[in-house]
Amino acid sequence: MTTNKTYIVMTVYYVMLLLAIVAAMVGYHYSGQLGVYIPQDDPLNRGLYTFMILYTIVTLPIALKLYSVGERKARKLADRAERERRIMWYGVAKVSVIGLGFVANILLFYMLRETSMLYMAGISAIGMLFAKPKRKDMFRQEEEDEAPAEGGEEKK
Repeated sequence: MTTNKTYIVMTVYYVMLLLAIVAAMVGYHYSGQLGVYIPQDDPLNRGLYTFMILYTIVTLPIALKLYSVGERKARKLADRAERERRIMWYGVAKVSVIGLGFVANILLFYMLRETSMLYMAGISAIGMLFAKPKRKDMFRQEEEDEAPAEGGEEKK
Protein backbone atom coordinates (compact mmCIF):
# COMPACT_ATOMS: atom_id res chain seq x y z
CA MET A 1 0.00 0.00 0.00
CA THR A 2 2.77 2.44 0.88
CA THR A 3 4.63 1.95 -2.37
CA ASN A 4 1.48 2.79 -4.35
CA LYS A 5 1.38 6.16 -2.61
CA THR A 6 5.02 6.74 -3.48
CA TYR A 7 4.35 5.81 -7.10
CA ILE A 8 1.60 8.43 -7.31
CA VAL A 9 3.98 11.18 -6.19
CA MET A 10 6.73 9.81 -8.44
CA THR A 11 4.30 9.81 -11.37
CA VAL A 12 3.43 13.47 -10.74
CA TYR A 13 7.15 14.23 -10.51
CA TYR A 14 7.93 12.63 -13.86
CA VAL A 15 4.87 14.18 -15.49
CA MET A 16 6.20 17.60 -14.45
CA LEU A 17 9.57 16.78 -15.99
CA LEU A 18 7.83 15.61 -19.16
CA LEU A 19 5.80 18.84 -19.26
CA ALA A 20 9.05 20.81 -18.94
CA ILE A 21 10.45 19.00 -21.97
CA VAL A 22 7.23 19.66 -23.90
CA ALA A 23 7.34 23.34 -22.84
CA ALA A 24 10.90 23.59 -24.13
CA MET A 25 9.94 22.04 -27.47
CA VAL A 26 6.82 24.19 -27.86
CA GLY A 27 8.65 27.35 -26.82
CA TYR A 28 11.50 26.66 -29.19
CA HIS A 29 9.17 25.88 -32.05
CA TYR A 30 6.90 28.88 -31.67
CA SER A 31 9.52 31.47 -30.82
CA GLY A 32 12.09 30.25 -33.33
CA GLN A 33 10.19 29.24 -36.43
CA LEU A 34 7.05 31.32 -36.09
CA GLY A 35 8.59 34.31 -34.32
CA VAL A 36 5.94 34.32 -31.58
CA TYR A 37 7.20 36.25 -28.59
CA ILE A 38 6.19 39.11 -26.34
CA PRO A 39 8.10 42.33 -27.15
CA GLN A 40 10.39 43.69 -24.43
CA ASP A 41 8.59 47.04 -24.16
CA ASP A 42 5.18 45.39 -23.65
CA PRO A 43 3.76 45.72 -20.11
CA LEU A 44 2.68 42.08 -20.31
CA ASN A 45 6.35 41.13 -20.66
CA ARG A 46 7.34 43.01 -17.50
CA GLY A 47 4.33 41.69 -15.59
CA LEU A 48 4.97 38.05 -16.47
CA TYR A 49 8.67 38.48 -15.84
CA THR A 50 8.14 39.97 -12.38
CA PHE A 51 5.44 37.46 -11.46
CA MET A 52 7.55 34.44 -12.39
CA ILE A 53 10.60 35.69 -10.54
CA LEU A 54 8.52 36.28 -7.42
CA TYR A 55 6.70 32.97 -7.87
CA THR A 56 9.95 31.04 -8.13
CA ILE A 57 11.71 32.79 -5.27
CA VAL A 58 8.72 32.67 -2.91
CA THR A 59 7.09 29.31 -3.62
CA LEU A 60 10.20 27.14 -3.73
CA PRO A 61 11.22 27.49 -0.06
CA ILE A 62 7.60 27.73 1.10
CA ALA A 63 6.61 24.50 -0.68
CA LEU A 64 9.57 22.63 0.78
CA LYS A 65 8.96 23.98 4.28
CA LEU A 66 5.21 23.35 4.25
CA TYR A 67 5.82 19.79 3.07
CA SER A 68 8.30 19.24 5.88
CA VAL A 69 5.93 20.63 8.53
CA GLY A 70 2.92 18.81 7.10
CA GLU A 71 4.78 15.52 6.88
CA ARG A 72 5.95 15.84 10.47
CA LYS A 73 2.39 16.45 11.65
CA ALA A 74 1.02 13.63 9.50
CA ARG A 75 3.58 11.15 10.85
CA LYS A 76 2.10 11.68 14.32
CA LEU A 77 -1.35 10.48 13.24
CA ALA A 78 -2.42 7.13 14.64
CA ASP A 79 -4.50 6.07 11.62
CA ARG A 80 -2.03 4.66 9.10
CA ALA A 81 -4.27 5.12 6.04
CA GLU A 82 -4.95 8.76 6.88
CA ARG A 83 -1.24 9.35 7.57
CA GLU A 84 -0.21 7.90 4.21
CA ARG A 85 -2.95 9.81 2.38
CA ARG A 86 -1.86 13.13 3.88
CA ILE A 87 1.82 12.52 3.21
CA MET A 88 0.96 11.60 -0.38
CA TRP A 89 -1.06 14.79 -0.91
CA TYR A 90 1.64 16.93 0.68
CA GLY A 91 4.13 15.34 -1.73
CA VAL A 92 1.88 15.87 -4.74
CA ALA A 93 1.31 19.52 -3.77
CA LYS A 94 5.04 20.13 -3.28
CA VAL A 95 6.00 18.61 -6.61
CA SER A 96 3.13 20.34 -8.44
CA VAL A 97 3.90 23.83 -7.13
CA ILE A 98 7.62 23.59 -7.87
CA GLY A 99 7.05 21.79 -11.18
CA LEU A 100 4.56 24.41 -12.36
CA GLY A 101 7.20 27.10 -11.84
CA PHE A 102 9.74 24.97 -13.69
CA VAL A 103 7.49 24.48 -16.70
CA ALA A 104 6.38 28.13 -16.80
CA ASN A 105 9.94 29.44 -16.53
CA ILE A 106 11.07 27.29 -19.44
CA LEU A 107 8.15 28.37 -21.61
CA LEU A 108 8.55 32.03 -20.70
CA PHE A 109 12.27 31.88 -21.44
CA TYR A 110 11.35 31.45 -25.09
CA MET A 111 8.36 33.76 -25.11
CA LEU A 112 9.96 36.68 -23.25
CA ARG A 113 13.49 36.16 -24.53
CA GLU A 114 14.88 36.92 -21.08
CA THR A 115 18.00 35.06 -20.04
CA SER A 116 17.08 35.39 -16.38
CA MET A 117 14.05 33.16 -17.00
CA LEU A 118 16.52 30.41 -17.88
CA TYR A 119 18.24 31.02 -14.55
CA MET A 120 14.86 30.82 -12.80
CA ALA A 121 14.21 27.54 -14.62
CA GLY A 122 17.57 26.31 -13.33
CA ILE A 123 16.63 27.28 -9.78
CA SER A 124 13.32 25.46 -10.21
CA ALA A 125 15.17 22.42 -11.58
CA ILE A 126 17.30 22.34 -8.43
CA GLY A 127 14.07 22.65 -6.44
CA MET A 128 12.69 19.69 -8.35
CA LEU A 129 15.71 17.67 -7.23
CA PHE A 130 14.89 18.54 -3.62
CA ALA A 131 11.21 17.77 -4.21
CA LYS A 132 11.86 14.34 -5.69
CA PRO A 133 10.10 11.77 -3.52
CA LYS A 134 12.23 9.08 -1.99
CA ARG A 135 10.94 5.59 -1.44
CA LYS A 136 13.12 5.12 1.61
CA ASP A 137 11.26 7.94 3.39
CA MET A 138 7.98 6.13 2.90
CA PHE A 139 9.45 2.81 4.02
CA ARG A 140 11.01 4.49 7.04
CA GLN A 141 7.56 4.95 8.52
CA GLU A 142 6.82 1.22 8.19
CA GLU A 143 10.05 0.43 10.01
CA GLU A 144 9.23 2.95 12.76
CA ASP A 145 5.79 1.38 13.20
CA GLU A 146 7.27 -2.10 13.60
CA ALA A 147 10.39 -1.19 15.64
CA PRO A 148 8.73 0.07 18.87
CA ALA A 149 6.63 -3.09 19.15
CA GLU A 150 9.67 -5.33 18.77
CA GLY A 151 11.82 -3.15 21.05
CA GLY A 152 9.14 -3.09 23.72
CA GLU A 153 8.94 -6.88 23.79
CA GLU A 154 12.72 -7.26 24.12
CA LYS A 155 12.89 -4.99 27.17
CA LYS A 156 10.37 -7.09 29.12
